Amino acid sequence: MFLRNADRDRPSPAAQPALAPAHAAGAAPKPPLRSASEPAPVTALPPRAPSGVGAPSQFGAPPGAKRVSVIGSDLAILGADLRIVSRGVLQIEGVVQGDVLGAEVIIGDEGCVTGLVNAEKVTIHGTVLGTIRALDVKLAATAKVEGDIHHDALTLEHGAEFEGAARRPKDKATLVPDLDGAGAQPEAKPIVVPMPPVAQPA
Repeated sequence: MFLRNADRDRPSPAAQPALAPAHAAGAAPKPPLRSASEPAPVTALPPRAPSGVGAPSQFGAPPGAKRVSVIGSDLAILGADLRIVSRGVLQIEGVVQGDVLGAEVIIGDEGCVTGLVNAEKVTIHGTVLGTIRALDVKLAATAKVEGDIHHDALTLEHGAEFEGAARRPKDKATLVPDLDGAGAQPEAKPIVVPMPPVAQPA
């Protein structure tokens, strides 16, 4: 049987090299080609954490929480006509000789205040030598108070030492401290120095 020249030059199917599969086993498929006119895919970003007013504090304190100021046990604040004013919670673990005013005052176990303590709420674990004025006053078992207590509600735990008089005024508003005007300094009065008389020439 004779073959034509065209059939003689054509390779047999067994002689043709095998083509590699489109995706080899275990290999990641290549992304499809994108035309120049097709827009690039957009990846959504995670939402940002809120910031500003009403955002959670970076230190873990919830928004609107009361601010706490602490006078440590290693501090002693002394002075004539001294007045400490706090618009939040004031916790005293040291020694203070002077008046203490705040929205809420807490005297710790080692705290000692000699002077007036005036707040909407006062909790005593330590010592107070002076007058206490507050809507709500609580004396813990370790409290020692020498002075009068002006209150609307008074709680004494068993073991608390109290030497003085407890009074409840008719007007509760007199117990609330004036924190806005408490820190105002009295206006300084000018000092007038008389001038000596000038001698007239003879």
